[in-house]
Amino acid sequence: MSIKNKKKIFKIISVSTSIIISFFIVELILTFSNFNYYRGIEYDRAISKIDGFDKRRRYDYYQEKILTDPKTVVTIAPYWHLNKKKKILPLSGISNQNTIYCNELGFFSEYISDRYGLNNPDNVWNKNPNIIILGDSYAHGACLNEPDTIVGNMRKHDLDIGNISYGGNGPLLELATLKEILNVSNPETVIWFFAEANDLSQLEFTKKDPILIKYLNLDKFNQKIFLKQNQTDKFLYSILEDQLILEEKQKNQYKKKIKKRKNLKKKNLKNFLTLTRVRGLLIKIVWKPRNKYMKYDLKLFSNISKKIKSITDQNNIELIFVYLPQFARYSYLQNNKETFKNYKDVIKIIENLNIKIVDIKILFDKYDDPKTFFPLNIGGHYNKKGAEVVAKEILKNIIK
Repeated sequence: MSIKNKKKIFKIISVSTSIIISFFIVELILTFSNFNYYRGIEYDRAISKIDGFDKRRRYDYYQEKILTDPKTVVTIAPYWHLNKKKKILPLSGISNQNTIYCNELGFFSEYISDRYGLNNPDNVWNKNPNIIILGDSYAHGACLNEPDTIVGNMRKHDLDIGNISYGGNGPLLELATLKEILNVSNPETVIWFFAEANDLSQLEFTKKDPILIKYLNLDKFNQKIFLKQNQTDKFLYSILEDQLILEEKQKNQYKKKIKKRKNLKKKNLKNFLTLTRVRGLLIKIVWKPRNKYMKYDLKLFSNISKKIKSITDQNNIELIFVYLPQFARYSYLQNNKETFKNYKDVIKIIENLNIKIVDIKILFDKYDDPKTFFPLNIGGHYNKKGAEVVAKEILKNIIK
């Protein structure tokens, strides 16, 4: 064989080897860009290193809790009632009861619900609170106990705050809750929290509920739900068992996921060796399938924002919009960023309505590692440190 031919063969082998190695590098990157897989594995590792981390599901914790406190309940999110037959649409939980919320940090957060089934000391309603907090689980105080929540940190400054937030709420449920609370309160300021993680994605689901959509389309529609708390409590108690049964099913599904997770390493090794993700990526490139980037209903969000702005203006209430970024924005392993591609669109809608904005994304971007604001550095709601930082930023804008 001539030297020229040997060089050709060597070049072909070198190029082929480089291509194969490149494919395997891409496969490796795609494997560890699977956020759900990574977070699941890292979560298991993280909690295994923490002494006393409560690994029980909420259902099990509740079953043990009621043995000593039979009146204990769990949070029942308003979205649970959507798109079902019902006479009323509750916008809060059961009133005046010890309420179990959630666990992301090794303990179950709990609070005594107020007269309206919300997360407040009941005496805040004895006089008119100057500030109303409107939002979802972040504002509700998910997985933190008072005074470590965002609102709890704000209350340390002797502010009269009524928190009407609830886990699972989105813009449409928040609009409804705002209209209802004005039947029993007349605040000077409403602070509206927007959760980047899921507020836009919830719109498709929530707008289908016939009662909920009336809050947007009918100016005078109002259930006066907070004036009927006894009726609400009765209804919620009637479905409490169903809620717990659902959670038990989720617990069983979780156990199955854990079992499958134990086999993920072997499965990922097989996928890696067979370049499963690379092949899938190439197919997508060749066939050019429909873009999976979810086109959220920004028109609906804009209409809801206009309605909230109109309500606050009519009642001489200052409206402040707080943008809350999610963990995925700061995780280099997260490659599915659809949920925060609409950041600029959301901010523009709010700016065009001349609503004051507190942008926590801008604040977090100033830190070297914003992941430290989340439980175990792997996601979820804000931890104690994150809630404190967010509260301080909001306070700068409301304390003159």
